[in-house]
Amino acid sequence: WSRHHGWVRDALLGTLGGGVAVCLAALVGVAAGGYKFSVAAAAGGVAKTLVGSFVIFLLGAAAEEMLFRGYPLQTLMRSWPVWVALIPVSVPFALVHLWNPNVVPGFTFANTVLAGAWLCVAYWRTRSLWFPLGLHFGWNWVQGALLGAPVSGLKSIAPHPLLSFADAD
Repeated sequence: WSRHHGWVRDALLGTLGGGVAVCLAALVGVAAGGYKFSVAAAAGGVAKTLVGSFVIFLLGAAAEEMLFRGYPLQTLMRSWPVWVALIPVSVPFALVHLWNPNVVPGFTFANTVLAGAWLCVAYWRTRSLWFPLGLHFGWNWVQGALLGAPVSGLKSIAPHPLLSFADAD
């Protein structure tokens, strides 16, 4: 978490990258006919949701980045190549997400291992937690507060999102 030269840029670029990535994933879902979005009806609570969920998603992403890409990944990378070191970090990251609501065990596990590997590579490329923090936070905040989709199976963190997410009929 050192505030090195470029740490703000890393955090902002990560946030933008995570937000764009989840929007692209949502567009694929819409194009495939699996999801639909509409403007949410509860306009009064949107601002409160955007601000409140911003704080919660930022703290949650920071905690997970410290726990998984902080000491464990950095220590393993001292003696192993990154492609080996990311395995014992990404698998536990996926395992803790299996406790979330509405989990599809095989899919959720594989998807979250890949997300963990993505975040490990983000750390490896920058040698800073700021970029993976931004990716993680940007993905979650845009997914929940802007797109209205559940984040880790939860909708309660962003109760009045900008858009309303639903399965296509």
